[in-house]
Amino acid sequence: MAEKSDLVSEKTDRNSAGIYYDGILPGIEKPSRHIDRELNLSCKKFQEGTFNTLLVFPDVYEIGMTHQGLRFLYHKLAEKGHTAEYAFSPWPDLEKRLRASGGTVRSSQTGTPAALFDLIGITIPYELHYTNILAFLDMAGLSLEAGDRKDGDPLVVAGGPCTTNPLPILPAFDAIFLGDGEESLPEAVETLSRLKKAHASRREMKEALASIDGVYVDGISERAESRVYILRDGDLPREPIVPSASIVHERLSVEILRGCTRGCRFCHAGMAYRPRRERSVREIVEAVRSGLDSSGWEEVSLLSLSSSDYSRFGELLEALQPELIERKVSLALPSLRPETVCEQVVSASSTVRKSGFTLAPEAGTQRLRDVINKGMTEDEILQGCSNILSAGWQTLKLYFMMGLPTETEEDLEGIAALINKITHMPGKRRRVKLNVSVSPFVPRVNTPFQWEDQCTIPEMAERQRFLRSLVRNRDVKMTIRDPHISALEGVFARGTTELWPVLVSAFQKGCRFDGWRDMLDFALWESILGENGFTIDGLLSGRPVEAPLPWERFGLRVTKEFLLLERERAFEASITEDCRTGVCHDCGACRSSEDKNAGKAESGIDEDVENDAEVSVDEDVEGDAEVSVEKDVKSDAGAGIETPVENDTDVGMEAVADSEPGPDEPGPRYRIVFEKVGRARFLSHRELVNIIQRTLRRSGLPIRFTAGFHPHPKMSLGPSLPVGSEGTEEFFDVELMHEADVSIELFNKSLPVGFRVTDCKGPFLRKVGRLPEDAIFTYTLDTTPLIKALAGSSNGTNTGNGVVTGNGMETENGVVTGNGVVSGNVIETGEPAITTEIDDKWYDDEVQWSRLGKELGESRGHLEEYKGLQEDPAAWLAGRFSMIFTSGTPVIDRRGRERICEGCSVTREDDSCSVELRLPSVGRPGPLDILRNILPGKLYELVIIRRTGLLFRKDDNYIHPMDLIDRAFQQRET
Repeated sequence: MAEKSDLVSEKTDRNSAGIYYDGILPGIEKPSRHIDRELNLSCKKFQEGTFNTLLVFPDVYEIGMTHQGLRFLYHKLAEKGHTAEYAFSPWPDLEKRLRASGGTVRSSQTGTPAALFDLIGITIPYELHYTNILAFLDMAGLSLEAGDRKDGDPLVVAGGPCTTNPLPILPAFDAIFLGDGEESLPEAVETLSRLKKAHASRREMKEALASIDGVYVDGISERAESRVYILRDGDLPREPIVPSASIVHERLSVEILRGCTRGCRFCHAGMAYRPRRERSVREIVEAVRSGLDSSGWEEVSLLSLSSSDYSRFGELLEALQPELIERKVSLALPSLRPETVCEQVVSASSTVRKSGFTLAPEAGTQRLRDVINKGMTEDEILQGCSNILSAGWQTLKLYFMMGLPTETEEDLEGIAALINKITHMPGKRRRVKLNVSVSPFVPRVNTPFQWEDQCTIPEMAERQRFLRSLVRNRDVKMTIRDPHISALEGVFARGTTELWPVLVSAFQKGCRFDGWRDMLDFALWESILGENGFTIDGLLSGRPVEAPLPWERFGLRVTKEFLLLERERAFEASITEDCRTGVCHDCGACRSSEDKNAGKAESGIDEDVENDAEVSVDEDVEGDAEVSVEKDVKSDAGAGIETPVENDTDVGMEAVADSEPGPDEPGPRYRIVFEKVGRARFLSHRELVNIIQRTLRRSGLPIRFTAGFHPHPKMSLGPSLPVGSEGTEEFFDVELMHEADVSIELFNKSLPVGFRVTDCKGPFLRKVGRLPEDAIFTYTLDTTPLIKALAGSSNGTNTGNGVVTGNGMETENGVVTGNGVVSGNVIETGEPAITTEIDDKWYDDEVQWSRLGKELGESRGHLEEYKGLQEDPAAWLAGRFSMIFTSGTPVIDRRGRERICEGCSVTREDDSCSVELRLPSVGRPGPLDILRNILPGKLYELVIIRRTGLLFRKDDNYIHPMDLIDRAFQQRET
């Protein structure tokens, strides 16, 4: 929860943030990725003089904040009282802005430059994050190779699934953490913190890291083995982090089980995370209870490699269902095996709303399923699908793999045949829709298939074509992963340090986010590999069984002998039984009785958790929607988004009875006025809706929920704000089941920083009418950032890329006009953009503002048109606004529509940096539309827009939404 001191920090936010928040973020796609504003942050933030850790996820925020490993490490550091923040890879538009202005990658919480931290810990879940990692280090001002860094530079370490073979990117890291990091990372931080106080050298710190169990330091360690953490009660966070910005999976995720003993021979996670470990029922239920109370999430997901393998699964579902029903929270079970989908599982997934089911047969024939040790029959697959469809579901998602060892055309025909059987299954209630995902097989290290060939791109393309020709059912949506992406995964999955020059070259030539289909430039990768003497096909070929493997120095618990035995059994199509129900296969994962017992969950349910009440699901809840929506994780439309809430602003004018309303009767309403300021201005309208809904769930108020498939708090929100705009008079209405104590303090204690409730009134009923569309909005336009950019561009500041003059002289990178407005080329550089000392607080601020002015300058056209802009931007804007408003000149909005300015007005106080606009709401342009039309280039991004007033037309007068409620009660009393 936000601390009181944080609630007022937005007033000073802009001064401490400098160019990053006022200059860089306003012009990028989805700036809410970079503003922090989470709830329940428990670690101490960056403090000079202490040991500071930065946890980095090398992808965008909305993916990284979903990653459970990052969250576990953050909470473990918090438990130990350590200082930690996190950061994410900048999307290319942000990287371009930062490089152009001379900026740096920063932590999310305090905006501290990454290079000022003592330890940078990077999670690597995926091989195609490697170029992102190099870009992050470069933009932090650090040498790409660990050996080139000096005392005083942060230590850069890595953890995550890819550290089982980090060889291609090994030169970038000072140390590699293998296995679970819950113990090894806090131990490392404590050790390094002591060494920092003793002024130890970089070499001494690396030697200390090498002495920690599960840590490999190149040049010091000969070998290290994956570290295993035995799960304990109290591990799961009771107050999970709740992002304000949208993320991929917006739900409470609770790990119930780690590791898997099923033994699928293609599965890296199934081997890497052994031994299998379970959490107790009590721990899980308590984490769900507390997590929902402190987060406001509307869905719970039980996480593991196979959730239904949890030994007390039925007991757990029985304990959770009453909790979820009471809170109107749904349950997601993302990892299920078809043979485990029983009536109880189906019922639990129907709690509140029907969640989606994803099943993974992986192969189309029994022979190939035996080869990969999938351990399920076709009858079991069909029975699991039947259980789901007969309960009312219409949509299923199926996962298959293509290119598995020994695969034939018959196996691909088997995929099509299985799909056909499911879509024509007897006894189903409605037509079945299948979402089928097919991924190329990639041989992973430390699996029984690590020695095998990977299909070449032409081979995989032909197999994909063949499969598509077999599946021609309009009820089947088939998605096949791009074989170019899978080929690049395979190159680095089993690569060695010989690929390091390839990665460096790819980074320097602009490769970023290579796992995103629209970002991958495969031709460029082929060219770079060729320049370094490699071919794709050669790197995808198999490895000799008898030769040592280069990644063996990064050891797992599972032995090489076991993997070789499993490889032999695979080519015999022989099943290896799950050791939970059969004999121990001596894989090497369990080293003690503690390891073996960790796979058995204890019940430990409190008496008040046990509830034998019958669970009923409303018959009118439709089960025809798949809830796992494909998300565009790159963008959020922001302004003008239709909210997924009751979208009216009716205001009731009568007092409310004390009795609880019936199901069809309106309940008492309350109107809440709030501020959205500082970094919170970068949140979109949809993200604002989500924040309010979660706040209402956390409030404990008797919220009234909508009926139907997806219940949510019954509320309505005032007019939307464009992304990047502040608001001081925003409002929303919420409907309750009955009257309650609704106070300002109730909301402010659980709102993120940047939001503050200033007034609330009610109860009232929705009877008299709606707030009309006819309204007048008042905006204040703050030109302070614009002044900084224009002043920096016209005062002779040396940018380091050419001297910016004030007389129109041509410089190395562009032309500065006589009025101080920059035109010319964008600054492009492949060199490290900054040094470790650069920060808005310590570095010459004018240099960065000047560079940003160049970036936004672009061509000006007729220079006389902008004369006087740099001397007094506020006065210049006021004059230009006035000219447009009085002339009747239409303005073109962002959608290309002409908007008249009738009824618009502008005022400006003497010597003020701001102007005030009054704009009618219907058929008129917004302030950003007008700024786009009158300011050169993209300088409009540097004007801060703040909505300060909303007046709605009522009975020939304009009235504030809160005054409308007061007037209604006054009329009632008279």
